[in-house]
Amino acid sequence: STINKIFKALKLVPEIHNIRKLKIIIKDELLSISHKSIEFSEALTILISVGLLKFDSAVLKKIDSNTMFSIENASSGEQCVIISMLGISSVIEDNSLIMIDEPEVCLHPEWQEKYIQLLTSIFSSYKGCQFIIATHSPQIVSNLSEKGCYIMTMEDGVAKDANEYINKSSDFQLATLFGSPGFKNEYLSRIAVNLFSNVSSNRKFTSNDIAIYQELINMLPKISEEDPLSSLIKAIEKMREIYA
Repeated sequence: STINKIFKALKLVPEIHNIRKLKIIIKDELLSISHKSIEFSEALTILISVGLLKFDSAVLKKIDSNTMFSIENASSGEQCVIISMLGISSVIEDNSLIMIDEPEVCLHPEWQEKYIQLLTSIFSSYKGCQFIIATHSPQIVSNLSEKGCYIMTMEDGVAKDANEYINKSSDFQLATLFGSPGFKNEYLSRIAVNLFSNVSSNRKFTSNDIAIYQELINMLPKISEEDPLSSLIKAIEKMREIYA
């Protein structure tokens, strides 16, 4: 019964009988309460769930600088990452399927770039786990691992090897993967200028030129008329008519 579980928990954590406020240090799978080490168990969870213990605050230690900081005083990005990782760690086990929806929300681009590396390193000890992440972040896509990662868009439903997209610029991701190039997309501008230069010099379209031309034409409806890139693509379109 619940009462028996509470009494058992009180016996397992006798330190709470004499001290109103406890400082609990968690390292790996061991707890230290009032400088006394005890094994991690469900005792504290039970006492918290029935209201006999109340969580006040949490202080973490940064590995690189060995400094302590309170979660309350952490940046919004640090708080989001910590809460995300703690949420996953509370339920994950071997052969788990973990689904994460838009982890980039409230995260600075720097944290978005670190997210995948943190995720894989923290849970690397678990076997047979798969993570499905829904994201609109080029930074997250660009920093996927070279092994075992695949990308699928909602439009085509085809899983593609992540190696086609990792370590590429945000403008490349926005144009080729998200289909939203924005204004003066640097990736599209670069391939458009190179194509214009090549065709102007050679007065013909090679097979590679045609592939690039088709990529630019497919993007044209998504590019603003006020964008200089739009005029450049239309100029290339006229060149295609001449040197077809």
